[in-house]
Amino acid sequence: MVKTLARSIREFKKPAILTPFLVTVEVILECIIPLIIANLVNQMQAGCSMDVIVNYGIQLLVLAILSLIFGVAAGNTCATASTGFARNLRRDMFYCIQYYSFENIDKFSVSSLVTRMTTDVTNIQNEIANCNTVWDKYKNELLTGVSDPATAVPACIEELKAAGLDTVIEEAQKQVDEFFAN
Repeated sequence: MVKTLARSIREFKKPAILTPFLVTVEVILECIIPLIIANLVNQMQAGCSMDVIVNYGIQLLVLAILSLIFGVAAGNTCATASTGFARNLRRDMFYCIQYYSFENIDKFSVSSLVTRMTTDVTNIQNEIANCNTVWDKYKNELLTGVSDPATAVPACIEELKAAGLDTVIEEAQKQVDEFFAN
């Protein structure tokens, strides 16, 4: 199923590959910030000068700005890749329908085929956006090991399922099954 759907990425491979890289850099930067703050606290307890505090402040500001830039870039590339994938998937489904036999075309009305293609992809897009929101909530905790995986992973899975992960899987499987059935 994944290989079949991956064929619809085509010209959006670059943003699809770039997004996880940008998110990873953002997470790394966000993990470095607490370390610098801890060093700053240690320096302040040891009695440092104002120059040291300003230096740490500048480092924190630069890291925060870089993290913001990478986060915005990741959001943009993710949106580009997902909407492009959806567009290509609709186009692929349309071209598949063009090769239906007359017997298959008689099973569906034209409006039914067009509505089914558009609605299915849109449903997947909405559910994926909901799942991305949940993942954004848990990703830093899970990737950095800040929280206990025994509690964070089940909570994340539960929220992903509530956000529609099962619907995404079922809808994708249904579309693939329909694609190959005809």
